[in-house]
Amino acid sequence: MSKIVGTPQADGYDSSRAAGYRYEGGRIIITSAGAPTVSGDTAEIAFVLQQEAVTVYDGSGNVVPDRSGEAYPLSGGTSLAWDADRSTWVITQLTAEPQ
Repeated sequence: MSKIVGTPQADGYDSSRAAGYRYEGGRIIITSAGAPTVSGDTAEIAFVLQQEAVTVYDGSGNVVPDRSGEAYPLSGGTSLAWDADRSTWVITQLTAEPQ
């Protein structure tokens, strides 16, 4: 079973869109990654991410400062399991936290 750990920002994205908010920016980029550690049919990879600044607009096009934010780095990792039926790695856990 997959486990994805989200953030309050990610968890609230759908409800914010439903309320008329529009997001600009916030792209997340992998800036570095370690070598994968593989043991049998499982693997783990650590990485560093950078989230770009995000600006949130309300339904009238006004910036919502308390929902907008500056760029910041994150660190995290992922665990994967080999799925022999599909011949691919499947993410079983993904984490990322602000540094």
